[in-house]
Amino acid sequence: MGAIHAFQKRRWTIGCILFGLAISVKMNVLLYMPALCLTLLLTNGLILSAFYLSLTFSTVLITSLPFLESYPREYLVCAFDLGRQFLYKWTVNWRFVPEPTFLSAPFARGLLLCHVALLGLFGFGAWCKKQGGALAVLERALQNPIKEAAISSVTQDYIATVFFTANLIGILCARSLHYQFYSWYATQLPLVAWRTKYPIVLRVAILVAIEYAWNTYPSTGLSSGLLLGAHVLLVLGVFFGYPEGRNTAIVRWDDEIEVEKMD
Repeated sequence: MGAIHAFQKRRWTIGCILFGLAISVKMNVLLYMPALCLTLLLTNGLILSAFYLSLTFSTVLITSLPFLESYPREYLVCAFDLGRQFLYKWTVNWRFVPEPTFLSAPFARGLLLCHVALLGLFGFGAWCKKQGGALAVLERALQNPIKEAAISSVTQDYIATVFFTANLIGILCARSLHYQFYSWYATQLPLVAWRTKYPIVLRVAILVAIEYAWNTYPSTGLSSGLLLGAHVLLVLGVFFGYPEGRNTAIVRWDDEIEVEKMD
């Protein structure tokens, strides 16, 4: 969250170093990576984006040196073991799925495919609308790599919404969520819910359903189904609601930026 706040304040160097430190602690931070790449491209252009990303990965490398020097193979294999198995008894989000299916490789590949598809859907269909579309953003970035690719100001609201949505998409498609994972995104849920156009009653009901699911131990088919349904509703709600945030800038970014509501 400290890195996201730094990005909102356009402290790119500090933010990318903090982001790298966060990855070194927990690989789940990589769920934010699509949002980071898009934000950097919009606000800094292609060349500076590459520089800032190199800061992130350099930070990860530096913090990993003690492990790479001692057990390089074991460290890399464990850090990027996408084929590892999860214990069915601890899953919070897939209890209604039979255990053989939960442990199967096709199930894991399907979730990964769903994750990539949703990121593509938001990237090309939601996060770049004010910028003229994702293809237009890429075209501007390639034509002038030293110039920011945005044609509309990237607000703090936009950054928070895109980062939190990217994280939620990863959570929706996670192979298994364990109980401690709730703390990973609980504080983000109210903002995400209010980036939908649902009636307030439905937004609150979604948050209550998520709270119920995470406080049910052991998880049941009902609690897992409610959690999945709530996540799906939030992702769909943001896509058809305010995927770029509720505020849009009417002047260039600065600390005193004036905004107007997108209602």
